[in-house]
Amino acid sequence: MDILKPHICRCTEIIFQVIHGSSLPTVSFDLQHISSILTELHLECQHDDGAPAIEAPTHGHGELRGITSRPKPNAITLHGHTILDVLKYDREMFNENFGNIKFKLFDASNYHEEDIIFSLFVFLSAQLAFDSED
Repeated sequence: MDILKPHICRCTEIIFQVIHGSSLPTVSFDLQHISSILTELHLECQHDDGAPAIEAPTHGHGELRGITSRPKPNAITLHGHTILDVLKYDREMFNENFGNIKFKLFDASNYHEEDIIFSLFVFLSAQLAFDSED
């Protein structure tokens, strides 16, 4: 990610297809300065083994959280910890792109119960808001 970060702001498509979910970047930190012209964001894994071990210390230094530009991609796929990351730290991106997001692989046993309950509440609230727009 250190090599990719300077170029993230110019990307129109970002696709990660990894074996372990812990290898996926965190949206709120690694992809903060994502391009406003982003058309697709796919963060996919074959096995959800939880968040990266370095996530907690990395975020503990007062870093900016959440995406700073407001992309409206045509397609978003989130797996594993990236789902919780977006729901917890970038609700605005989640709400603005709800109709374009696909949630796939997620193993609840790898996460804290409080995070799952909080995320479920955010997800259901967005679903209700989205349904009422139709």
